[in-house]
Amino acid sequence: MTDVVTFFADMESYGFFAPGPSEGFGAVHVAGLSSPLQFFRVRVGLGLEERTEHVLVSAYFPPIPAEALSDTVRLLQPTCPPIAMSMVVADKTGWAKVVSFSSTAPERIAACVAYTKASCGWDDSDPIVVEVGEIAFHVSPVFVDEKWQFAVRTE
Repeated sequence: MTDVVTFFADMESYGFFAPGPSEGFGAVHVAGLSSPLQFFRVRVGLGLEERTEHVLVSAYFPPIPAEALSDTVRLLQPTCPPIAMSMVVADKTGWAKVVSFSSTAPERIAACVAYTKASCGWDDSDPIVVEVGEIAFHVSPVFVDEKWQFAVRTE
């Protein structure tokens, strides 16, 4: 039997980490960054009150080489401490691959990624497969009573 955990998720904020000062919407200046990176600040939890924040960074367009991910995270973390951070390194309809730079449970990260894909990326796949490290999670998004819910399971 497959274990299923259901999370609730919503958006705290979104925007771009920018290499230089910017007047644009949602732009956060990060010294030393070579190109803009889109980010999503997501709140996720088992209940509506118990939520933690997680920052997801789109690291696939432009692609960040695997050997540069840790250095990029070090540049970004001062802009959002002590929030957990993960880099989405590959993304297509119904699937994403993530490298986590936190101790956050991987099923929570999978729920965060599925949230951004379902609510911001218009991905209506069911399930959305999210690979966090070496674990593939199958996440089924549902919008009920004005709230996003995500059933997360491993196969």
